[in-house]
Amino acid sequence: MKKESQAIMQLDIRSRNVAVTSELRRHIDRRVGQALNRFEQHVGSVQIALTDVNGPKGGPDKVCRLTVVLAGCEQVAVTEYGSNLFRIVDRVADRVKQRVSSVLEKVRRFDPTRSIRTAESS
Repeated sequence: MKKESQAIMQLDIRSRNVAVTSELRRHIDRRVGQALNRFEQHVGSVQIALTDVNGPKGGPDKVCRLTVVLAGCEQVAVTEYGSNLFRIVDRVADRVKQRVSSVLEKVRRFDPTRSIRTAESS
């Protein structure tokens, strides 16, 4: 049986008109932790905001916004809408993983000493 490692990353969960059950909290911790695990040395803070836009009216009115602040870099935010919070969290975690990877790759490739104007012609 594989033992899960302790999450070092602090995750701030905020909600408005949404009951955050212990089951939902564990799901968020697990999915966001898995998505950002390989980037943890670059992650400054993580915040997830859950909102039920229409309140008790029902329908696909739940919003999940996941914001990741990268250390010494920029902020990455992803928003998803739907009716099932567990599925929305899954989608937002998958999307933020792709976005953070893309941003960090661009930062890694960027060389501030190079410029189109100073590059030598071949």
